[in-house]
Amino acid sequence: MNRCHFLHRGREFMKRALFLILFFSLLSACASDGETSVIRNTIQNGAALAEKHDIRALTRYLTPDFTARPGDLGPKALRGVLFRAFQSYGNFKIYYPRPLVDIIDSNTSAKATVYFVILRKDHVLPGLKALYDDPEGWMAAVSRKADLYELELTFTKTSGSWKVRRARMNPLKGMSP
Repeated sequence: MNRCHFLHRGREFMKRALFLILFFSLLSACASDGETSVIRNTIQNGAALAEKHDIRALTRYLTPDFTARPGDLGPKALRGVLFRAFQSYGNFKIYYPRPLVDIIDSNTSAKATVYFVILRKDHVLPGLKALYDDPEGWMAAVSRKADLYELELTFTKTSGSWKVRRARMNPLKGMSP
């Protein structure tokens, strides 16, 4: 066999390898996009359940070893905190821009950050829906009129479902211009 034949076979092999790498990269990206959407839907469902004061359904989204900070709260202690908070707020609405989601560990773990504000049902901040895909603009608009919070969530995928393993809520101070 001559040298040209080996070069031709080498190029063909490289083309196939490159195609496979691109194919699996795209497949992985699509899977991550799909998982990101599932996590965003989970966050949306959680906000809707909180607005309904449905503590039992909310805690179904938690792993058995869940912890919330500050306070190092487990699922049982969190139920008590949520009950008191829901009683204090009465009827409320949760507003937030598109959550930031990062899938890690081969689609078995994820981190999400949700910036949000809780307002009584009769209080409205106009224009927030238009800023859903602009988290920075959303935060700037909200921080002028209400207390803004950051919720950091760590998700774990078990038995095909995303569950919250850790949560940390931080008040965001000094956001106003």
